Amino acid sequence: MKKYLLIIIAIMISINVMNAQVEVIDNKGNRNQTYPLVTEVNPTIVEMLRQVDTINLYNTIDWMQQYVRDATKPEALITQNYLLDRFEEIGLDTYIHNHTATIGGTDTLEAGNIIAVQLGTEFPDEYIIISSHYDHPDGPGADDNASGTAGVLECARILSQHKFKRTILYIPFNGEERWMVGSYPFVHKCARENMNILGVFNLDMIGFWPGPEYGDVTMYSGYSYISQQLFDYYQHVANLYIPEMPTYRFSVVDSYGGDHMSFNIYEYPALYIGDIEYHDENMHYHRPSDTIGAGVNCFALAQGFVKATIAATAELADGWLAPQDFSAVVKEGKVFLSWNEAPETESYRLFKDDELLIETKETSFIDEDFIDNEWLRYYVKGIHVSGKESPASNQDSVFTIQELQLPVSYDFKGDTVEGLFLNNNNWILDNWGSQNVLAAKTYTHDNILQIIETQWFSIPDSVENVTLGLKIINSNFVSWSP
Repeated sequence: MKKYLLIIIAIMISINVMNAQVEVIDNKGNRNQTYPLVTEVNPTIVEMLRQVDTINLYNTIDWMQQYVRDATKPEALITQNYLLDRFEEIGLDTYIHNHTATIGGTDTLEAGNIIAVQLGTEFPDEYIIISSHYDHPDGPGADDNASGTAGVLECARILSQHKFKRTILYIPFNGEERWMVGSYPFVHKCARENMNILGVFNLDMIGFWPGPEYGDVTMYSGYSYISQQLFDYYQHVANLYIPEMPTYRFSVVDSYGGDHMSFNIYEYPALYIGDIEYHDENMHYHRPSDTIGAGVNCFALAQGFVKATIAATAELADGWLAPQDFSAVVKEGKVFLSWNEAPETESYRLFKDDELLIETKETSFIDEDFIDNEWLRYYVKGIHVSGKESPASNQDSVFTIQELQLPVSYDFKGDTVEGLFLNNNNWILDNWGSQNVLAAKTYTHDNILQIIETQWFSIPDSVENVTLGLKIINSNFVSWSP
């Protein structure tokens, strides 16, 4: 019997690409990416954080706020060239990712995405991205997003003084304000090339604080479901290195609009890092008053975001990772388990329902002790040549029920659905008028990627092709497309 995993993805696509079909690409995606276990501060990284200079942030924002940097205008091209020069002064290899976008009925973008490359010494094909957007359509855009772009430059200035095992890309995008028309084609290209992107830290508006009535200055980050593990890692590292300015998840729970959304669409973990928690209090947002002193009124907060990003990037760029791409598949009454070989790893400890099953030097194992109608959960940990144990890999689980006689349909009648098991808590069984439905619990109007995962039924081995029909009822707005 085949294990069947049902995945429904709802993607909030921009107005510009909303009517176009999203190409299905068989890329790695890295939705199951795991991250290093960081237990103590690294003195070298502490020294990096001491170098974060608010004067540098001020000077970059001050230069950028003199222009209305609309993505289609000459000012965007002027800004592109200015940033390109800055990265080259740092000593990084750079190139422009040019792209087009239908804006006002024509392809009008001359300025592109700036890619600055810091090549890894051991794993150059594993990428960490620090990004921002430099365009702004209707004002100085000091906070939105000269501040985030200044943050990317400061990250590059400091991190580029060191060598890391993995490659770091610094990317200020154009066209975010036109609904990610710059980042989307870039990530599409990454997905087509199956780039191994471990995580994206997207700095977007990092300098506004609403005032002392909100208490001590704190940092927030937003993310979609697929970026949960990246956020947990980022939050832990940020709070370890910068305990005086704690990091939390956005109170609205889901990620806000930004270039990280393009990465999420192709299942790359990406975080929104910025001051959008206080969006409603920011009277300067997309106003002529978004300048230093008004829109950017808290350089301590901007400095904190940059420090957190540097710490998380540096730890990840050199960190020892758990075995990746762990998989459990049932076949002929056995569970076939496999994972990728992890560098610097002496052996692997395989766990079944949190109990050690075996320690092996191989990257696969067959568990013959499998019982139908029991839900079993597996993961693996690596043992470093020094004897240190890695964090757990992504988990995978197996479960079988009786084979269905196809065709079959189900309309969620009643309070439960026989055989339905949800792997995450984003969804509940609910009522929609007179209909029984599976409903999203979270704020789907902000969350660009909702996933239902359920091992729902077994498909007979004799079946070669299965067609799954879905009826999606949408209570939000028209920019949602299944």
